[in-house]
Amino acid sequence: MARLELVRSDYGYPLTFTIKDAQENVVDLTNATVQLKIKKPGTIGFIVNAQCDIDADPTTGICTYNVAQGAFSAVGRYSGELEITWSGSKVMTATDLYIDIVPDLTSGA
Repeated sequence: MARLELVRSDYGYPLTFTIKDAQENVVDLTNATVQLKIKKPGTIGFIVNAQCDIDADPTTGICTYNVAQGAFSAVGRYSGELEITWSGSKVMTATDLYIDIVPDLTSGA
């Protein structure tokens, strides 16, 4: 799906995703919710477990997570997924989201 490089402790900006199926077709998000889950591989807890905003036209497959303060406070490599749930109990998970949190230049760490 995506590989992102983000600067540690930055926040207030959107991460926008276009969700596609295995055949690269855009997934219709009508009557769905999208949950972004991000964690460090090999750990138990999520550093992000938040609902995304779905585009005004859900047929575009576009959703956005607005990065919260403190969400990416530790440098490292993380993996994530978008879990899509439709009102009729259908669930689809889009995987292969990789995030590298890098230090900011002012702190150097």
